[in-house]
Amino acid sequence: MAWTAKRLAEQYANRNSFTKAPIETPGMENMQPFLRAKPTTSETMKAAGMATKDLPESMQVNPVRAEALLRGYFNTWAMYGLALSDNAFFGDQLPKGRTDQLPVVRRFYSQEPPPHTKYETMFYDMLGEANRLHGTMRELDKLGLQGIADAKEKAPLATEAKPLGRAADNLSKINADMREVRRGDSTPEEKRRRLDELTVERNALLKATVLDTKKPTP
Repeated sequence: MAWTAKRLAEQYANRNSFTKAPIETPGMENMQPFLRAKPTTSETMKAAGMATKDLPESMQVNPVRAEALLRGYFNTWAMYGLALSDNAFFGDQLPKGRTDQLPVVRRFYSQEPPPHTKYETMFYDMLGEANRLHGTMRELDKLGLQGIADAKEKAPLATEAKPLGRAADNLSKINADMREVRRGDSTPEEKRRRLDELTVERNALLKATVLDTKKPTP
């Protein structure tokens, strides 16, 4: 029962308990559930989503949430099952696998570049807070509560909504490039090389944005 509650809490909080990153990233709310997938989401889960595209939204399979739920309940077995299914049905389209993506082995082996870093979690937390502050100040201005709005403007992230938003747009472009690579006709080895390059670019963007945002204002 406690395990079930933990998995449901993870879904409610929209937070992967392992990577600490959001399950659904900002912007996904603008798509119907069946299309909500990250570049690394299982091809099996993406196919399950597409199979429900004509159903009402409440009945569509959401690939990122369905995968997170499976991994939450079944852990290594879910990863192993999804890997087998992906290879069986989409093997000729997949990039060459990483050693640290293999079930069991991933516990003892890491490979560069890392698919997730602490800066990813920090970035999304900053982006969410900055957007909430920006929206709050705008609404306070509309209500004529300028004094409260001015007080809110002194918060560390109050003026960071636009630069963080620009970084989010750049991140979306990198993720789109990664999806395009996975759909392309290149060899598995070439796909892996290109995806690793984009992962390095993505990690660098996240780190630079977080460090720049945390830099004290002169």
